[in-house]
Amino acid sequence: MPDVRPATAVDLEAVASWIRSKRDAQVWAGWRVDFPIDLQSLPRAIDFRNDNAFSLISGGELVAFGQLLEKPSRRGHLGRIIVNPAFRGRGWGEKLVRALLDRGRKAGLRTISLNVDSANPAAVSLYLKLGFIDATRPSSEPEAPGSRYMELSGIDPDAPERTNNC
Repeated sequence: MPDVRPATAVDLEAVASWIRSKRDAQVWAGWRVDFPIDLQSLPRAIDFRNDNAFSLISGGELVAFGQLLEKPSRRGHLGRIIVNPAFRGRGWGEKLVRALLDRGRKAGLRTISLNVDSANPAAVSLYLKLGFIDATRPSSEPEAPGSRYMELSGIDPDAPERTNNC
């Protein structure tokens, strides 16, 4: 059974090994991370903390990684969602995102936002399936060229917990 737990520095190092090109780095972290990735500056570049970075583990293996960052006005922001290349196309990204949405709900967040690369149809399809819609980017959020800004509103912290096997 998969488990979502706070990410570790070792997890982050494994995630960095999945990034094989400058384009991969841009899709994963936008302008914040240069390629090749510098492991010394990476945690600071993505504001990596054990209370905002999570790993999806299955069978003892790191399957996916993502962040849930708290923003003003009870908004959370999903960032740096990535699935281990050996596990892509099998629903692991959805499991991680659903688990992060549940964490946001439990934290009392009302809206969850994200940036998704417009040229990543699998990710765009996943977010649409989960109820995200295109939205107006808050003025406080930096522009992310080539990406779509999306939000999922109406997260109800009092709603019963969804079952997602995570």
